[in-house]
Amino acid sequence: MHISSMNKNNKKGKTMKAEKYAWASTLQKELDELVWTDGSSTYYYYYHPISTSTRSIECAITKRHDLSGEPYYVVFWNGFGVVQSRDLDSLKKDVEQLVRIKKTKLWGK
Repeated sequence: MHISSMNKNNKKGKTMKAEKYAWASTLQKELDELVWTDGSSTYYYYYHPISTSTRSIECAITKRHDLSGEPYYVVFWNGFGVVQSRDLDSLKKDVEQLVRIKKTKLWGK
């Protein structure tokens, strides 16, 4: 095989691979644009600020208080409270990671 034909095959393979994974850069852009609301209410929403759809909200965290008055936070996915924590910052990071994993799996199929 001649070197120039090897280069053409290699370029074609790279182009096909780039096309196959083009969704990854789009997904990364979308994930990077997700933000949290400022928490001025008792709810913190993780959402895409450009989208006007309520489906752009990935989840909500609500602030509650136990009987002693100590605050704790509950994550709501699709209307169900599934996780409680006293540390809001670590809870937000966990949510961000789970959203990335979930979206990557959905987009990769």
